[in-house]
Amino acid sequence: MKKQNEQRLVPKLRFKGFSEDWEQCKFEKLLDYDDGIRRGPFGSALKKEYFVQNSDYVVYEQNNAISNHFKTRYKITEEKFKELHKFELLPGDFIMSGAGTIGRVSLVPPNISRGVINQALIRIRLNETTDSGYFLEWIMSPKMQRKLTETNPGSAMVNLVPMRELKNWKVKIPTVKEQIKISRLLNTLQKTISLHKRKIQVLKDQKNLYLNKMFISQQGDVQLRFKGFIEPWEQRELKEIGEDYSGLSGKTKKDFGHGESLYVPYKNIFNNHIVDVNNLEKVNVKNKQNEVKYGDIFFTISSEIPEEVGMSSVMIENIKDLYLNSFSFGFRPHTETDLDVVFSSYLFRTPTFRKKMYILAQGISRYNISKTNVMKLEIALPSINEQKKIGKMMYRLDSMITLHNKKLNKLESLKKEYLNYLFI
Repeated sequence: MKKQNEQRLVPKLRFKGFSEDWEQCKFEKLLDYDDGIRRGPFGSALKKEYFVQNSDYVVYEQNNAISNHFKTRYKITEEKFKELHKFELLPGDFIMSGAGTIGRVSLVPPNISRGVINQALIRIRLNETTDSGYFLEWIMSPKMQRKLTETNPGSAMVNLVPMRELKNWKVKIPTVKEQIKISRLLNTLQKTISLHKRKIQVLKDQKNLYLNKMFISQQGDVQLRFKGFIEPWEQRELKEIGEDYSGLSGKTKKDFGHGESLYVPYKNIFNNHIVDVNNLEKVNVKNKQNEVKYGDIFFTISSEIPEEVGMSSVMIENIKDLYLNSFSFGFRPHTETDLDVVFSSYLFRTPTFRKKMYILAQGISRYNISKTNVMKLEIALPSINEQKKIGKMMYRLDSMITLHNKKLNKLESLKKEYLNYLFI
């Protein structure tokens, strides 16, 4: 592919062998000559009283376009289907949502059940000069999605562009051969993106499984253990194995955002089971404060809902002049032989411990926890060797999830660039 700099009807990036200008035409030229765009029938034509339990004919709704699936909820009689035959959906058609999340488009696959669209859908049918794969990528590109919707002046309501206006849009399209080239590239890229998403979901499901089965359950048992570990887990109160300390105190707004010291923000703890050291913030510290150390565990003190109070995060790096935000407190184990730091990052986010934590939450509009009560909570601990083994496995799973997320972000950024450069 090569870049084009001339002021012509050509995209910035093209496949080798294509040099001619793209054709400028009205949107309706892409469509079937007889029945290119059709809105669904009036609501009165498809009342619930017309739906039946058993029939070979179905009704397609806006969620089919939004979620890109073709399962249906409602059926109609053959007689009703014949009455509404102009609204029949065929393989190769496109459906666009005209309600809810508007402007979402899906390509109708082969072998669908015979049926009609409802009033919340718009059916688009192309002619032979337009490749369906190209059209789908083009119509779903960010620029086209913005163009398809419009906001009323002085209102937050978003509306779909009128179909009459859409038909008269001036668009620029390449030859069918170039359309196919573009759609194949974007389709291959999208398949790779979908593959990474599936891999990430599999890894997340595996992680959740281990969190539920390799730690003490709410029933008090461990369902899955490494070979060679048979000793029972020991119940211990937090105050037996460590001590708590407070976050920054005596600070005002003017102390934050500058200074030679750093602190761990509330959101960093809430969002990460291990502190993200790339998201620390500056603070000016002159008086004596509790400094953060390697292996410390942090708990948020308050939240808007009880289920989110007491979220935890651990520090697995040594950073000088680092402190804790005022809305969290720290917990420091007495020795590393009591509690492995990586293991603890997962332990305090297990469903069993989280339930113990939010039971402590008190409040009405905002919920808070008491350090004293948290320190009385019991946790179940295996031997330090088993802790290290569990922590290492869980950390490896998280590293794989992070790696696939990075690849996914790069692929999505690449597709975004192609959408900007491959279309005019």
